Amino acid sequence: MFFYKSGLTLLELVISVFILAILALLLAPTFHEIQAKQESKLTNISLRNYIQHSKHSAILSKQDIMLCPSTDGETCSHTNDWGKGILMFKDSNKNRVFDTAEQKIDFIVLNLKYAELKWSGSRGSNFIIFKGDTGLPRGHIGHFTYCNMTNIEHSYKTTLSMMGHVRHLPIKSC
Repeated sequence: MFFYKSGLTLLELVISVFILAILALLLAPTFHEIQAKQESKLTNISLRNYIQHSKHSAILSKQDIMLCPSTDGETCSHTNDWGKGILMFKDSNKNRVFDTAEQKIDFIVLNLKYAELKWSGSRGSNFIIFKGDTGLPRGHIGHFTYCNMTNIEHSYKTTLSMMGHVRHLPIKSC
């Protein structure tokens, strides 16, 4: 009777692990590049949808809708770091602060890993208000700059016009 061994020798195992380690080292930068590109695309789509949702909410509720950067979904951040999250709420008393009596419409968590998201508004403000009578961001036009730290090709500017239209433009530098 002949018995065949169906396992690996130590040499075969070491060579296999070595080849897998080399492949992992070669693919790791590519994997991060793919993740950075996906984050860029997803942030662009989320930003467009969120702005349109704010505009429609203002029209339907006939109340001012405010967007502001937020890290916890309960308070507006005083920094210009929109990359953590964006809070949307009805600013019924028009004080530009999210109070406990006001209705939170939505909070989108971004937690960007490969980029920064900054707002540059016409009044130097750190928020956007869509007016309840028209749904337009009167006095709050500007642009978001998505600045990718790993590859500038994934950076862009999302411009908000006076009519509330959103336009996406690639940028060459941050």
